Amino acid sequence: MLKIIQLIFFVLFSIALSTPRWINDVSDDKNWVGIGVVNSRNLPPGSDPIETAFNNAVKSIASQISIQIEASMSEELKDSVYFDDQGNAISTFSSSFKNSLSAKVRAKLDGVKKVKADSDGNNYYCKASLSMKKYWKDMERRRDDAISYSKSNIEKALTAEFDGNLFKYLDEALFHIFEFQGGVSNDFVDFGPPEITISICPESGTKIASEDNNDDDLSIDANEDNSTADEDKAKSKLKEKKKSKFDKLREKSKVKLDEMRERINYYNSFFNETGEIKDEIIEDSSNNIPNENNQVNEANEINSRVNDAESSGIVDTRIISAEEDECKKCLNFASCENPFNEECECSETCGIAIAKEVCQEKTILLAPYITQMLDGYLQRINFSGNETPINIKFGNKYNRLTFRSTDSYLDKMSFKSLDQLVKMRETLVYKSPEWAKVQNLINQLLNNKTRHNEGIVSLPLFNIPIKYCIGLNNCSNIYTDKAGYFDIDFPKYIHGDDPYLYISIDNDFFKSYNPIFSPFIKIPIKVDPMYIHIEFDDINEWNDDLGYPLDSYLIEAFNNNNISFTDNKESSDKFITIKSESIINEMNNDLFKVRHITSLSFSDATGILYEKVFKSKPKTCLGSSNYDLKNCAAEAKKNLTKKFRKGLKKVESSVLK
Repeated sequence: MLKIIQLIFFVLFSIALSTPRWINDVSDDKNWVGIGVVNSRNLPPGSDPIETAFNNAVKSIASQISIQIEASMSEELKDSVYFDDQGNAISTFSSSFKNSLSAKVRAKLDGVKKVKADSDGNNYYCKASLSMKKYWKDMERRRDDAISYSKSNIEKALTAEFDGNLFKYLDEALFHIFEFQGGVSNDFVDFGPPEITISICPESGTKIASEDNNDDDLSIDANEDNSTADEDKAKSKLKEKKKSKFDKLREKSKVKLDEMRERINYYNSFFNETGEIKDEIIEDSSNNIPNENNQVNEANEINSRVNDAESSGIVDTRIISAEEDECKKCLNFASCENPFNEECECSETCGIAIAKEVCQEKTILLAPYITQMLDGYLQRINFSGNETPINIKFGNKYNRLTFRSTDSYLDKMSFKSLDQLVKMRETLVYKSPEWAKVQNLINQLLNNKTRHNEGIVSLPLFNIPIKYCIGLNNCSNIYTDKAGYFDIDFPKYIHGDDPYLYISIDNDFFKSYNPIFSPFIKIPIKVDPMYIHIEFDDINEWNDDLGYPLDSYLIEAFNNNNISFTDNKESSDKFITIKSESIINEMNNDLFKVRHITSLSFSDATGILYEKVFKSKPKTCLGSSNYDLKNCAAEAKKNLTKKFRKGLKKVESSVLK
């Protein structure tokens, strides 16, 4: 009976310590399933093994979801930016988006349940589950919130100063929506990629925020060297087709814009400085019938304006928008010499009316819209400074260089003054992309301590993220100051074949945007070699190197195109002194303790810059003759030489830091 009980206990114990059967469970069409496993030996002290296994299970679910989301993204999305036949902007996110997708999905996971947990003594297991219906419904809600957030950031960017914060607004707007780009269509939800409705206005270029004078072909990826000639021709042809199409659209809108402005000016001409109808208008108007109080009512005012406008052949005003009616009502009571001047209280109201009339609304994809806005701002950045080729002595620190980041947009506008910009803004459609650019520049000028009434060459750009690299693997991240300046500090030692100074936008600043057309400066660097003089001092009873000269090993370790060794101490830039000493201690009965010590110092005219000491272990030798003793000393130096050779690369690295 006891044996049976022991057998049952052994079987139950074995089952308890075996791998659980559910470890192979997989996701179905209603729930994602994640299995987490953790080995007890890999656990940090004090951590909860089951909770760690659960976190691994959650990572597994997040990975499955991110793969599914990535698969839903259209394969037509390229790293380039172009427009399809319907005028929709098509773009994509950089590879870094996909790399961070799983982490972003994991951070947003809510409702993951711990289903089962077990252990076999060495490993801990956990099974987690997440309802697909709950996740997709939550995702639909998060998508709406993300779109709202992105549009809010776009509004901030349209009126913000052009600086690093503007890039941050747009980059975060892109970051919030990037996982929704493929849209989702399944048994639980059905929604497409985030979209935005924009206005195509006469002064705002061909679409969105691209500039009329931009000759860069955004449909061609600057990084694609493998594109064929046929593909280039097709893209160029598509660009010309789109340009022609939008030229006609702009021309048509331009006519409407001129008519609209003339009409609003015509409304404005009916009123005097006190907001009352001008006497000459009342006298000339046969339709203005006074009421019993000898006052002209609003309906008669409008009829008079309509009839006069029609008789003048300005435009058909039988149907006007509610926005234009608001503009007319405002002008009834406002005294404005120019209804489009910001000093006129009706300027915004009438500006909205114009935008409503002459701008055509179009719904496009939100992510490419933000990307193209970022591209547009990026192309306005200009770097300036001394771009003369740099000549450097290896080991001598080059003087600091100063560069400047400015907005090139004003340069393209023939150096407008602040007053000219204000007048120019009055001619633009209210809150159109071109209006936003000019408003942005006005904001910067007003906040700038320097007045620019004589004309402006360029505006400094503040807080722009900059990355510069000097030679091989020597890169730094900095920001421009209030005046747009940033400094380049050089290291003493510049490495790399054909090194150069490369300045560009810091891609690491962006969480989502992948700059394609970054401004940059690339300056070649010529490095003259550093001349080193070596001095050896072997101290021993025999006055030689004991068969192990150290200079060849040193020269081999410091073998570099930028370093040359010379016997001329006077013409040297740096000095290496090697002192190698044999220390012999006599014991009794012809026994000796022999030890070898080698010190290396690296110095220049100012003194010692680096020191290193190598010591061998004491070696016991037996012998009474000079020959025996020298052999023992040579053996000790041999052992030290191995240590010396092994440590020289580290010495070289330390010396050249």
